[in-house]
This record gives sequence, structure tokens and C-alpha cells, in this order.
Amino acid sequence: MIELHERLSEFSYGYGATREAEDLLSSLGMRTVPFLPSLIQEKSLGFDVRFDRPGVPLLLQFKLGQSLERFVRTDRRYPAPEVERPFFRFSIDTAEPDGQFETLLKAQMDGAEAYYVAPRFADWPQYAEAFEKREVLDQSVMISPMTIRNALVAKNSPDGVHRIVYDKSSIHVCSVSLR
Repeated sequence: MIELHERLSEFSYGYGATREAEDLLSSLGMRTVPFLPSLIQEKSLGFDVRFDRPGVPLLLQFKLGQSLERFVRTDRRYPAPEVERPFFRFSIDTAEPDGQFETLLKAQMDGAEAYYVAPRFADWPQYAEAFEKREVLDQSVMISPMTIRNALVAKNSPDGVHRIVYDKSSIHVCSVSLR
């Protein structure tokens, strides 16, 4: 037998989230087949899965959050957001022309529902338990590109690399000076 060192991967997480999104849409009377682009297609499309629902497509981009216990800031002018420990973060680049963020933002502005989706857990046993209970999406954070853009505009933050920092109950858009 092959010995596997099971670690949570974006692919596994995305499968569980996709399955639950499909079930949720079905429970609302929307039968749709998830479109999962190849890695090459994903680069230009900006999403991991699309559901063509009546009226409005749903686009999901999966991220794995890094689990952290403390903040280290290079720019101390900005206080760290209040979050429970452990908290999670993932990075996005809002400056990359025709990059993932801009592609998802444009799709949202054109009428699609688009979200970054990330787990509020970081290891395989937690994922397996959420998967078995069909609670992957319940234990995830969803944030739209427009919400991210609005948070950056409100802070007068320039485009560039930013981090989405979240815990069990809150989400914060932070500058790259957060580590």
C-alpha cells in the first residue's frame, strides 16, 4: 500500500466546496453542472469553478489560508486587526494587469457573482470532518472582489499585494506590510 502524508490541498478543498455549492444550488431548484477549467484556462478566466445558473453565473476562486498565531508588521502606523487566534490569511495581487483579481472584479461588475473562498481550518483532519458533515462551506469565508476593492479604496490603499486576514467571525483586507 502507498503511504500518503495527507495534507490539505487547494484541489481537495475546492472539491468539497464545489460539491456543497452544487448541492445548495440544487436545493434551490437550480440544476447546473460545475465547469472546472484546466490550469491553463484558469489563468485567463480567473476562477476555479463556474456554475451557470439562470440569470447570473457564480464564479468561485479557492484559496488556502495560512494559519497564524501572531502579527508582525513592518509598518507600525497601521494597527493589526483584532482577530481570534489562530487566524488565517491569503494573498491577492490587485495590481497585476488582467490578473486573477482584475478578471474576477470585471466579471462581478459585468453581473456575475464572484467570490474568493477559503477554509477556516488548515489541516486534513479538520477538512475530512467538515467534508463528512457537509460543512465545508459553513466553515469557510467568502469575500467578493468588489468588497476587497471597496475596502482598499476606503483605506486609500494603492493596488499591489494585499492580504485577506480572517478568523471564525471576521474578515479584514490588509496591506502587504502585514506578515
